[in-house]
Amino acid sequence: MLLSQNRQADTDRVKAEHDYQINQLALQHLIAWHRSTHGNDCHCAQDTEPIVEGTLSTLARKL
Repeated sequence: MLLSQNRQADTDRVKAEHDYQINQLALQHLIAWHRSTHGNDCHCAQDTEPIVEGTLSTLARKL
């Protein structure tokens, strides 16, 4: 039983790490898209990036 729980915990951890990496990639694409539409001198994406990073980090810790 314990071995099964360990395997499930490992599977869940790998899945959570993968989801976090996918979310990071999606965020990078959204920021790049935003900069391409607003121009390089737009700072609104840069201003919100720490907030989004913090939110994603919080979500990753809860998983």
